[in-house]
Amino acid sequence: MTISQEPGRLGTLSDLTGTTSSHFRKVCDMAWTYLAVAAVCEVIWASSLKASDGFTRLPFVFLMLISMLATSWLLAAATRSLPLGVAYSVWTGAGIVGSLLVGCVLYGEALGPIRLVAIVMICSGVALLKFGPA
Repeated sequence: MTISQEPGRLGTLSDLTGTTSSHFRKVCDMAWTYLAVAAVCEVIWASSLKASDGFTRLPFVFLMLISMLATSWLLAAATRSLPLGVAYSVWTGAGIVGSLLVGCVLYGEALGPIRLVAIVMICSGVALLKFGPA
């Protein structure tokens, strides 16, 4: 059915774009995958920044630059299908938590009760953004 066949009816996503809801769901799932990989690249970028020791260790500088490009490209790809506010919030939240955990594991940074509460709050906010109504 086309929109012109029934006046006053806006139609479905399939009517307007020629796509099916399962195709749309796959596109959104892929956007979330892009976003998850972008968050991992964000953590790699932050960790490489620390490991570069003020840009004096070139292998880590190169890793930092590559991961910066990758995280930016993947975030841009994710925002083609996801709302910007949700994608950016999830990306930064995952980057914060991931960087905090890497700091604790690799660099011996303290993980006290306040930081644990912060991690739980950030993860709760990210879950609400992902699973909450639009």
